[in-house]
Amino acid sequence: MFQQLVETYAPVEYRPLVRFTRLDVVLSLLLGAAGAAVSCYGSGQLSPALYEDGSGNIWFDADYSGLLAAVSDHDSPVQARTSRHPLLVILVFPVFAVLRTFGTDPVHDQRLILASCAFLAVGFLFLSLRGLGLPRPVATLFAGVFLASATGMHWFVVFETYPLAAVTMSVMLMVLTSAGPDRRWLWVIAPAATL
Repeated sequence: MFQQLVETYAPVEYRPLVRFTRLDVVLSLLLGAAGAAVSCYGSGQLSPALYEDGSGNIWFDADYSGLLAAVSDHDSPVQARTSRHPLLVILVFPVFAVLRTFGTDPVHDQRLILASCAFLAVGFLFLSLRGLGLPRPVATLFAGVFLASATGMHWFVVFETYPLAAVTMSVMLMVLTSAGPDRRWLWVIAPAATL
């Protein structure tokens, strides 16, 4: 009885169902570009007043002006609230500092970051679905559904924590579905990156 349980439930070494081809990479880049375009268009439709101080949490009760101030201005009084998204500020502030050297404003910079996140999240999601063994048309369709969903249409147009989380989760899904046992270093790095 015990031997039968062990044989039934013993861990099986995972082997990816699909090896990525150049066509998969090209489709991933095209879908990512579509995600970036949707993000740029959607974020361009919103008024910059959304990010002004005192805008009053007008979009699903979120504090976009405070978050944007925290990641783009080290003199902002919002920086004193380290309990609110501390890792986001640590990771994104250097990106804003580099972008500031080009003379752009923070609202433009956040649109660039959102578009980059949409590009990466949609592209890696497509590769994740291919890693599960889905045919290219089906994986393309599901990546498009993700982009056209309420989640994609809402959270890739306003600066919040979701876009960065979507990237890390998409990368981890790709590792889970595509990395075999011969790439153990990915199994160590990817979970640490999602934290």
